[in-house]
Amino acid sequence: MTQEIHECQMVYLLVHPNERDETAVTHQPITPRKGIPYFQPIDISVQLLEAFNLQLEGVEVSVQPQIYDGHTRIEQCIFTFSQPLSSTAVGRKERLENALEQTLLTPEKLKDELWEGYSILIFDLDLPRPTDFVAEHAPLLAQLLRSQAEPFSEEEVEQTLISRVQYAANDLIVTDWGGAIMLSPYGDDQVDIELFKIGSYQLLRYRLLDKRIETRLRSFQVALERRLRFRPLTSRQEIQMLVAERLTYLLDFERIEQDLLLIGDWYTAQLYHTIIDELYLDDWKTIVKNKLENLEKVMQIVVDNLSGSWSHYFDMVELVGWFVLLVGYFVLFYLDVITAVLP
Repeated sequence: MTQEIHECQMVYLLVHPNERDETAVTHQPITPRKGIPYFQPIDISVQLLEAFNLQLEGVEVSVQPQIYDGHTRIEQCIFTFSQPLSSTAVGRKERLENALEQTLLTPEKLKDELWEGYSILIFDLDLPRPTDFVAEHAPLLAQLLRSQAEPFSEEEVEQTLISRVQYAANDLIVTDWGGAIMLSPYGDDQVDIELFKIGSYQLLRYRLLDKRIETRLRSFQVALERRLRFRPLTSRQEIQMLVAERLTYLLDFERIEQDLLLIGDWYTAQLYHTIIDELYLDDWKTIVKNKLENLEKVMQIVVDNLSGSWSHYFDMVELVGWFVLLVGYFVLFYLDVITAVLP
């Protein structure tokens, strides 16, 4: 039996599109506590904003907002979570997460669900075998990871706790798609938390790009159903806009792929690839890539139809011109005949 746990630290990450205009403050670089080289994500700009505190559900929460690449906001919410292994822990955790979401997200953002929430429970324990701790409390830890009040089956518990990464014999990180558990004598290791931030950030980017492509495909569907492709639109301007839009989608997709590359040691790479697997980033990449290819095909059809519509339009104009010219010749011929006949 392990020692009694009275409290742990909980980090809740809220990742959502940035709709505010705030100025970054000066901050110190993150220093790893495990003696490993700190990784550098490729081409991701991070701004640190002014921190603030909240009082929710009787708990003091420290909130540290960050802006990623100028368009994504990450709220890092840290607080002490009491009695994490009690029967009431799952319900309290869920209420705290809901309170943070209601406080930090607008009603519109909550409704469209284009945001990500990820929880990390950090147990500051120096255990000779952290895996024994996980095995002893497996059912409850699985429920905490997924904020699920109903007990899991043995198979579901095993599946929830299957992804594990260790740096040393006395630490362990268990990762799932909805949250993670950190057992470590180092306490709050910000380097590991940064990896979870980047993973959640990349997931949101894929979701947002997927939404944009889906919206564009639907707009094409509506346009084709109304047969708008058969009327001349704005010719060159419309075609240029569609080409520019296609390039924007391609560049966004390529940048997400590039940003997934990390420079770091074996532990950083192993943990991040585990996060990629648990957040299904490769699956999202495939989904977005397939939709992007479909969008390119549809855009090409639309561009061809626009060009064809204008070609048909000018052909009609040319035909009408020739018809008017022919009528003019007949009129002149008629006038010449009348002039010749009259004395």
